[in-house]
Amino acid sequence: MKLGNYNENLEKNVPEPIINGAPDPDNYQDKPKRYNFPARIFQSLKKKKQYFLFGFLFSLIIVFIITIIEIVDPNLFMPCFSCNTYSFILFPYAAFAILALVCLIIYLLLSHKSRLNQWLLIIVLVLAVGVIAAINLQANGKLPINADGSLPINNNTYNGGENSNQIIYDQPLYKPVIYLYPTTTENIKVRLDFPGTLTASIPSYDFANKGWDILANPDGLLSFKGKEYKYLFWEGTTKMSYDLSKGFVVKGSDTKTFLQKTLKQIGLDPKEYNEMIAYWLPKMENSKYNLIHFAGTEYTNVVPLTVTPKPDSMLRVFLVFKPLTKNQQITSQTIIPFSRKGFSVIEWGGSELK
Repeated sequence: MKLGNYNENLEKNVPEPIINGAPDPDNYQDKPKRYNFPARIFQSLKKKKQYFLFGFLFSLIIVFIITIIEIVDPNLFMPCFSCNTYSFILFPYAAFAILALVCLIIYLLLSHKSRLNQWLLIIVLVLAVGVIAAINLQANGKLPINADGSLPINNNTYNGGENSNQIIYDQPLYKPVIYLYPTTTENIKVRLDFPGTLTASIPSYDFANKGWDILANPDGLLSFKGKEYKYLFWEGTTKMSYDLSKGFVVKGSDTKTFLQKTLKQIGLDPKEYNEMIAYWLPKMENSKYNLIHFAGTEYTNVVPLTVTPKPDSMLRVFLVFKPLTKNQQITSQTIIPFSRKGFSVIEWGGSELK
């Protein structure tokens, strides 16, 4: 075979570039294909881009419904967006608003194919997941973290033992009662911005007037719409979180003595702490041990109480306890005695963690 004929045969085996719809000269079978990750995701989602349009419309409808309900009945999602307390309805509201925006952006990106759009799509997806996760973790105004750095477990369970921090959802608040002691007989307005559902109140809370309008006497006797009361009573269910790393672990049989001593030290007078003990002792004395925590700003910041005219001194005692089967070692709370002066407002209440 001549060398010239051999070269001619080799040239015949090389595919010729074909124009007008034919294979491109760069698409030889022996040429390695590049792996384009963003392009593959883009093409996969583009086939389902109508779902993002539906997601946008659905999320927009949910945001619209929440807004209308909030305007028509602000008390349904107390406190309302205009109140000074964090509204727990803000999380689903913000989440659906962001979801609507993300779906719209993705739909628009998928409608125009380009390398820039492919990378923008990846960035939008990552940012959306991060923002929604951040809103979820910050839903109570702060990121709850245990003392050991771990995250608390939801659904009324503890992370790391019975004395760890706990996140409580839809937690009942039992029998908070409010005593009013003005220096002279006067009309007083008491407003409770409760971020949940009031299940009971005596006298009935006036939602239209946003509070109780009370005629109060220096001895604590209250008059409301022609009837007399010793105190204002309310109960409700809301979302609460408590730091149970500090408190007291007390034997069930020693609970009465502990409460008498500690409530007196806090600043309740005999009538007040005896009424509080009479309510809570039957729920606590039969436990082997009780973990007792007196909530401070964990309670007062979530359930603001506004009294007009402004009192000279206010004490809000909120007892949180959990029955235990065995003793636990926790850091003792520091009790700061309360000093009454002038027009005084006293409140006590509590919650049982199960």
